[in-house]
Amino acid sequence: MLAIPMILEMCMESVFAVVDIFFVGRLGKDAAATVGLTESFLTIIYSIAIGLSMAATAMVARRVGEKDTEEASKSAMQAVILAFVVTIILSIVGVIFARQILQLTTYNLEPLTW
Repeated sequence: MLAIPMILEMCMESVFAVVDIFFVGRLGKDAAATVGLTESFLTIIYSIAIGLSMAATAMVARRVGEKDTEEASKSAMQAVILAFVVTIILSIVGVIFARQILQLTTYNLEPLTW
C-alpha cells in the first residue's frame, strides 16, 4: 500500500514526458531525441528519489506508531543523510559524464568516446 503513491507519481511523470516530447517534437527530430533522453534519465533519478522518500516515510511512520520518537528522529536524520549522499554521487556522475550523456542523443551508432 505504501508503494501506491510512488507508482501514481511515476505514471504522472510519464504523462508529463509524453506531453513534453509531443510539443518539443515540433522543433525537429534532434529536439525530440534530446527531450526523450533527458526524460529517461530524469525518470531514473525520480524513481530513486521517490523510492527513498517512501522508504523514509515508512520507517518514520513505523517508529512514530511505536511511540518511539527518538528512533523516529534518528530514522529521519538517516534518510536526510542518505538523500544527501545520493545527491552528491548523482551530481558528480552528472558533471563528469555530461558530454557523454548528451552524446547519446546522436543518431550515430558508433561507440562513444569516454
